[in-house]
Amino acid sequence: MKRYLCLNISEDKKNPLAWRLRYGELDGIPVECWPVEAVEYPKRDARHTIDVFFKQEEEARGVTNGGNLHAEPDQTGRTLAGRRGGSAGTTCATPPAATFR
Repeated sequence: MKRYLCLNISEDKKNPLAWRLRYGELDGIPVECWPVEAVEYPKRDARHTIDVFFKQEEEARGVTNGGNLHAEPDQTGRTLAGRRGGSAGTTCATPPAATFR
């Protein structure tokens, strides 16, 4: 976060009252009744995640082999294939992973 977005979120990570650690308190409470901070935290977290990704992609374009993202499509495909098999279960006649690419 600090490297790509110049944001320091360490205080939130150390804060025992931060919402990222307290969503269990909201179990059974409709989202529209949640405190504003509890609603905003996951939105901000998702925004930071995608912003870091875009910065990494931008940085990788300036490197000959794509930097550390050169194998991203292949790794993503394998991960999705593995998760697909794991979530649906597997059978004895499971096709090879290449089938899912």
